[in-house]
Amino acid sequence: MEFVLSTHARHMLQERQIPEAWVWRTPTSPERREVGVRLRIDKENDALYLRLDETAVVESEEVQPGIILDYNADNQVVGIEILNLTARVPPERLRVFQLETT
Repeated sequence: MEFVLSTHARHMLQERQIPEAWVWRTPTSPERREVGVRLRIDKENDALYLRLDETAVVESEEVQPGIILDYNADNQVVGIEILNLTARVPPERLRVFQLETT
């Protein structure tokens, strides 16, 4: 599977001083498994990333300050990133997650 960072994504990483290597840790990690939906909280970079599927991200768009949507080649949202997470959610509320399916 090939991954490519869009120009916008590179710009956002530079603007936020997030190392590009952080982005590549997950897709190239040896323990990475094909799963449905993934949720990742990066405490070091104060960010949350929700990945909906494993298709390649070809474009990213910051729809609100600190809210970035990742799109695949079919223009479908495949990822949602929330930056400055602890300014939005108190850290103690990030310790427990509740998953509901119907």
